[in-house]
Amino acid sequence: MVSGTLPNITYLPSYPFSGTDTFAFGVTDSLGAASVGTVTIDVGAAPAATIVVNTTAQEVPSLTNGNCTLAEAIKAANSNAAVDGCAAGSTGTDIISVPAGTYTLALAESTGGSRKYALPFITSDITIKGAGIDQTKILRGTTSTDMTIFYSYGRLTLQGMTIGNSQLPTSAASNNPAVLSSSQLTVVATKFINNATGNGAAITNESSGSTTPTAIVRDSVFMNNAAFNRGGAIYSRDANLTVTNSVFFNNNGFDRAVPVQGGTSIWTMGAASFQNNCFLDAGSTSVLNIISTTYPNQVNATNNWWGDSGTAVNASGVTTSPSLTTRPTICDLALIPSLNIAAADVAGLISAIQYANSQSSPITINLAANSTYIFLKWARRMSPTN
Repeated sequence: MVSGTLPNITYLPSYPFSGTDTFAFGVTDSLGAASVGTVTIDVGAAPAATIVVNTTAQEVPSLTNGNCTLAEAIKAANSNAAVDGCAAGSTGTDIISVPAGTYTLALAESTGGSRKYALPFITSDITIKGAGIDQTKILRGTTSTDMTIFYSYGRLTLQGMTIGNSQLPTSAASNNPAVLSSSQLTVVATKFINNATGNGAAITNESSGSTTPTAIVRDSVFMNNAAFNRGGAIYSRDANLTVTNSVFFNNNGFDRAVPVQGGTSIWTMGAASFQNNCFLDAGSTSVLNIISTTYPNQVNATNNWWGDSGTAVNASGVTTSPSLTTRPTICDLALIPSLNIAAADVAGLISAIQYANSQSSPITINLAANSTYIFLKWARRMSPTN
């Protein structure tokens, strides 16, 4: 926007525009001779703030104690103001740095309708960056699995973390996916594990108004997610969806049954592209349940590895050929780690169970063939959780 009165003119770009912009001006001298010129302006991106989370604690209600919790960091980024020990956000894209560790969310920050929310809503442009896919873990508490962790109607990027539950819950509410987005969502190098809800246990990408949401997912892992109705891992309705170089393993309906309305891995209605993914969700139903393949554009599902999946897609008119003929390396991220126990090694078996209980990912414990493990007494009761 250009404003002011000559010779003092002010140019103000529209937020969040960055790049090259131009505007023209005309000059006429006292003799009536006229000339037109063009002004070219390079507009840089708005400055970004980095807000560093310095505690794994959840504080509900909020405390003023010098800490910077994940919830406080989101509030600082949304408001562009310092919150407790968190630095102020900016008018640009704010980066929230979440160090390695397990961040347990046991209480709801807020509620609305049938949903509970573990963290403040994302209302601005925020990137939440963990230390690595298995290094930063954002998990619901063991008795508080019925919560949406991230809800965004701003612009949210999630990168380098694990999101979900320490184990698949025995029950789940119908409206609490791990990530709920009604705007713009980008997910990079993130693992979703043991989430459970009605539709899209890991990610629900759906419109809540006139704006068409967009979700872009790449280099990510979806394991052991379960939905009652649609989309074991991802549910996308009246929205655009792109999934690239990601792996889907052991996602299904709740209690490992088939989702009532299909989509072991993904249920989608809208423009969609699935490229270079590894689908390892076996079952009798379709891995991709695609509704209205011409709404609004053709769905492209070429160059994927279908592994031991059930039917690739449920709809005609979806391009799935060619498929990958060589198993992509992204599949390896879904491998379940295993522990081998020597013959008669009772202490080793106990240690293996304790270790498996401490992990958010499944662990396979292999016992030696033709071996007997004798327990003379129990020091305490042990209940495996994985």
